[in-house]
Amino acid sequence: MFQTAKRTNLLKILTLCLGLVALLAFALQQTDQPKDVPGPTEASAPSKPAVEPASQLLTAQAAPQNSDDPIADIRARVAKNEVADVPRAQLTHASNVLQFANEAENVISEGWFAQADRIAFFIRIYLGEWELALLPKVKIARASSIQRLLPPDTLFPADHRQKMADCVSQMADQLDAMLKDYEALTAYVQDTSLMDEGRQGKRLAATINKSYERFSSARKSYFSLLEHESLPAEDLFLAQSPLRRQIIAARGIFALFGEITTALSQENLDREAIIKLQRRLSLLLAYAEEPPFKDSPLKERAFRAFLKTVHNYLADLDVGIQEGFYPHVRKALNTSQLACRTSYNDFANYLNSH
Repeated sequence: MFQTAKRTNLLKILTLCLGLVALLAFALQQTDQPKDVPGPTEASAPSKPAVEPASQLLTAQAAPQNSDDPIADIRARVAKNEVADVPRAQLTHASNVLQFANEAENVISEGWFAQADRIAFFIRIYLGEWELALLPKVKIARASSIQRLLPPDTLFPADHRQKMADCVSQMADQLDAMLKDYEALTAYVQDTSLMDEGRQGKRLAATINKSYERFSSARKSYFSLLEHESLPAEDLFLAQSPLRRQIIAARGIFALFGEITTALSQENLDREAIIKLQRRLSLLLAYAEEPPFKDSPLKERAFRAFLKTVHNYLADLDVGIQEGFYPHVRKALNTSQLACRTSYNDFANYLNSH
């Protein structure tokens, strides 16, 4: 969910997907997906190429961190002093970083790797209702998904690329194990002659969940490495954007979706932690809504349509906090999150085409 170059979709999700995204949100809100997957952002087209990593381009003004302000980090990012005149080489490098990041998130959310979130969600349903869904077909095959997550040789330093490749390898290994065990679980569920009171099914489900934890950890590390370069690249392009505050706030909203998803995936829910995330999301939404909107009224209308979907998500989250996060509440959160991503992409498409 990163912006690439001129007139391309602004951070498609995840993509996100997120992961947190670009996602079959089915998985995002119902599973342990840390969508370390960044939320959407905007960039204008680079006319220019990079010599140094984008992470070395910015000179931030030190902003005081107010521990009483849950969105102080977002305010600080918006308040940064960016370099006004950037060499063409640096802008081109930053554009390439964002293009790769956008592609990586799409692959994670729609390709072969997206099956991990689906499997984890189906396992949650299985353990609650003893019914198991069949996995849908994937859009991007295993080999292609792996290859497209490996950065080009010239994009990042060699040690950085190797760490990312290691993460991809770990993700692939864990998903292979999940698919094998899910196939065994499917056969077990379909075999009506077995009468063991679900013991084998529970063992397979527990094994799948362990593999998913390791998959999620590797994915989190992968996106952390990716964001090390992609966030400064975003800042570089956003430096001159009239909608800098709105877009950075939107990105923060999508990142919070990932944090909330992770909190909801825990076996023993920490209600207080979820309430803190809810408060942060509410404040961030209010910050995004603040005037002025320094662009055309039609663009503002599209952005505020996106903000309305975030309000709907918050309403569903409040239901869960007040009444419990039962399956129907989780499904409502999933639907709301998908609506947020769709609405933001509509805004991004309009922004890039006008």
